[in-house]
Amino acid sequence: MVTSQRGQRIEGHITRSTAHEPARRWFIEGRYDGLFLQIIYFPAPDNANADFLSHGCYFFTRKADGSFSGYSTGYDVDEETSTTEGVVTDFHVLIRQS
Repeated sequence: MVTSQRGQRIEGHITRSTAHEPARRWFIEGRYDGLFLQIIYFPAPDNANADFLSHGCYFFTRKADGSFSGYSTGYDVDEETSTTEGVVTDFHVLIRQS
């Protein structure tokens, strides 16, 4: 969720809670110029789970239908092995839910 926007600068937070990863919260900072969205993320200091290492960035392009597509890269646990920490890269498509 974006909580602040000043010009092209944005700030906010992301929260995710699953059975595998309970109560994770990240702060985000970035830039959005109407076409390109660049975000860096890092663990919020008020996390219930203070032991996770998940830092990274997103690079998205806004499409004509309002969706975003792009890539993320960061330091996290590899989802395929669930045990190995390291640099991971993924492709994403974001569609706003109403």
